Amino acid sequence: MSSLISKITGALSSDLVFLATLFVLIYICVIYFSRTRIISLIISFYPASLLYKLFPYTDKLLLMEGNIGIFLNKLIIFLVFYIITNIALSRFFHSYTDYSTTPRKLGLSLAILVLILLFSYTIANFDVLHNFSDKIDALFAVGDRVFWWAIVPLVIMLFV
Repeated sequence: MSSLISKITGALSSDLVFLATLFVLIYICVIYFSRTRIISLIISFYPASLLYKLFPYTDKLLLMEGNIGIFLNKLIIFLVFYIITNIALSRFFHSYTDYSTTPRKLGLSLAILVLILLFSYTIANFDVLHNFSDKIDALFAVGDRVFWWAIVPLVIMLFV
């Protein structure tokens, strides 16, 4: 049985397995939370990332050392900005009366997955958790492409 699983995972790229697992976890969260809350979470990413990039003390607030420590430091600083931004913005979003269908939930899950990848390439590198292949790096590493990938969740929200 384990040889069959190793053959299947060997046939699939480790990036695909990691992203599919992450997508399923995000989809479960999208099912649990309301559409209003998920849209608030998506919109909050943009001002929080701007505040993080403009914050002058990011390198001086390093409390932990090592690769994992630096990742956790950046993650905590970003989460502070993210939570504050989300609390402020969630007051402006009102509950939708329509129910979320499966395509809407899948679309919102895809939007969050793209934002997580953007987070990995622009704020805190995920290399301590998973080192993406050169193909994924080529999609997100270039500055112009980051801009276009940042628009993708907004376009998805337009249609869901």
